[in-house]
Amino acid sequence: MHLAAGHVVEVSAELLWAGLVLVTLIAAVAVLLAVGWRNRRHVERLRSERDVAVQVALRTEEQALREAEALSDVLEQRVRQRTEALEALHRVALEISVLTDRQTSLELVADQARLLVDADGSVILLRDSEGLRLAAAAGSVATLVAEGVTPGVPIAERAIREERSVQGPGEPVPGMRCIECATPLRGPRGSVLGALCVGRMSDEAFDPESVDTLERFGVHAAIAVENAQLYDQVRSLSTVRERERLARELHDGLAQVIAFMSAKGEAASAHLEAGRTGEARRQLEEMRGMVEQARLDIREAILGLRAAAVITDEGLVATLESYVRRLGRTADLSVRVRDAGWRALAPEAELHLLRIVQEALTNVRKHSGRHEAEVLLDMRDGVAVLEVRDSGRGFDSAAVHEGMGLGSMRERAREAGGELELRTAPGEGTLIRVCVPVSPAEGVGGAAAAG
Repeated sequence: MHLAAGHVVEVSAELLWAGLVLVTLIAAVAVLLAVGWRNRRHVERLRSERDVAVQVALRTEEQALREAEALSDVLEQRVRQRTEALEALHRVALEISVLTDRQTSLELVADQARLLVDADGSVILLRDSEGLRLAAAAGSVATLVAEGVTPGVPIAERAIREERSVQGPGEPVPGMRCIECATPLRGPRGSVLGALCVGRMSDEAFDPESVDTLERFGVHAAIAVENAQLYDQVRSLSTVRERERLARELHDGLAQVIAFMSAKGEAASAHLEAGRTGEARRQLEEMRGMVEQARLDIREAILGLRAAAVITDEGLVATLESYVRRLGRTADLSVRVRDAGWRALAPEAELHLLRIVQEALTNVRKHSGRHEAEVLLDMRDGVAVLEVRDSGRGFDSAAVHEGMGLGSMRERAREAGGELELRTAPGEGTLIRVCVPVSPAEGVGGAAAAG
């Protein structure tokens, strides 16, 4: 009994221990399950937070992409606008660089400045001894100018004083408000020629790009203005030289006529004293013929002066056509002018060519024995060609040398930038040809230098 009781106690102890172990295991499993559940919820929460973060990131990325695309579009548009402005600026600069007439240059500069910066009106104010004077206007301000108003002076004076582009409110006339912008016009040597001003009849200011475009255009405009001023000076000098040349030619021609008439008068007087009335009459007839020649020479010179006065505006072809019509009525000479593709040269060059034609036609009238001639104006492989042709008696060019005005015609041909060629022989008529090379870059408006 005692052994059995001890055995029962041992078994009970083992069962108790096993129960404790089982409870511990159950508790451990419960703890593990609880921790796992908690971890699972934490993982799910982390996943949820991750998904939210991903969605936010995706939305942020999409927004950033949209903003980047919008910014790219804005930048592309600004680059395109800037490129268009620069191209327009370059095109306008080329247009004004080839102009030689001062007022035409100023008017084109004013008009193009207005268009380049989308302004309503523009003016060019140039310096002189009394301050700023209006040189050209374009757009809406033209009406004000016609009424005697000179807009833009205050803003122009400020731009010149501060040596930079400026803008601000303006009031051309009382009650008229606008926004004005002005940039100084500086010549290539740094001198300030004046100012270029633009304005808008609103409160919309000019953006930085427009101001920059106006400044850049102002550089080209100043060069064009100074070039036109220099061209005026050269043209004035050429006019003085031309007048001096004509005065010498008229003086020499009239001096020869007077000397001839004096000699014939003395001869006629001597014949009359000797009773040789027939010979005296012959001398007087020669005097009358010389007087008639002098009258025609003077009329041709007057016609030539009239033609030279309009050649700058009308061009060589139109001037020659008008000249030969008048010449035909006064000198019994029929001249055909044929334009075979003439392209205008610089006014000085065309003036020299006009004088060559006049001298050549005078020779036709005096020496050819014919009353017809032809003038051809052509352009051949970049060379301006002028020809004066007659089918008269011709002459021996070796015997004449530089007589009959040939020396003067050769000199004028060289000053026009070309060379003169003479083809003639007794009984075969006469051809005067002048060739003036024209560079492709010059196009209309300039002749190449003699090469």
